[in-house]
Amino acid sequence: MSLLANLGGALGLGAIVYMLVIFGMLSHRLGAVIKMPPHYRWFYVSAGLAGLALLAYLAGVSLSVERASSAVTRAADLLLSWYHLPLALGLTLSLGVAWRYWSWLLRER
Repeated sequence: MSLLANLGGALGLGAIVYMLVIFGMLSHRLGAVIKMPPHYRWFYVSAGLAGLALLAYLAGVSLSVERASSAVTRAADLLLSWYHLPLALGLTLSLGVAWRYWSWLLRER
């Protein structure tokens, strides 16, 4: 992969982490106004999982530079699972919480 593609991937994951933190802050304020249970905290858990995926992505990028041995290839494959699983779990979790907090917007006309 080129350096530009690696940088774009890392910036995209960082933007997802930032977006989840912003959603957590906005949902905290909305929940305080309409007296909802504090489910907004799950956005921060989702941001942590996406942050873990970002760290695994960066580690995989550093390993892909030196793909000489089969041990490095196995480590890169392991990091790939540490990238996809937390990212998928975090985004699915945040989708459920966002639906819980913000579904009233779809009902408004």
